[in-house]
Amino acid sequence: MVHFRAAIGLLCALPVIVVHGFDPMGGYTPMSDVSSHSKIALDICDIETLVGDCNFERAKEVYSDGVNAVASGGGAFRTLESMAEKHSTSAMWAEYASYHEDTKYIDTFIETALVGWESVYGDTKGAARKQVVKKGARDILMHLSIIDELDAAL
Repeated sequence: MVHFRAAIGLLCALPVIVVHGFDPMGGYTPMSDVSSHSKIALDICDIETLVGDCNFERAKEVYSDGVNAVASGGGAFRTLESMAEKHSTSAMWAEYASYHEDTKYIDTFIETALVGWESVYGDTKGAARKQVVKKGARDILMHLSIIDELDAAL
């Protein structure tokens, strides 16, 4: 244990080398410019606010069209919908798609809550509907998208 602590102490004493000049995000310094990618989180925040106010129509627009994350090359926006519709080669993505028998199951899940909830579930109060949109975009979609990006990087 003493050797381990000494090794950690030596590593901590080494100067920090900045490989790229990209700004840290949440304590992490990326090796490439991912600032535009990270702004998709702002779309999720916008959607959570909109569904909290029961503005599902505008939330659907943000989901489908994007508002904060400009795609590579400029002009168009990265969208949560395009991420949800992606046919990934990731094993985890394929496993979920197989389980749900739908290659675009995340999009189906979120879209149903955004536009067709009452006809499918009959819930007119909307509490569950709000949670499906919020958790679907933030927890399911982002989780699998991150895993997919990590898998692609290997």
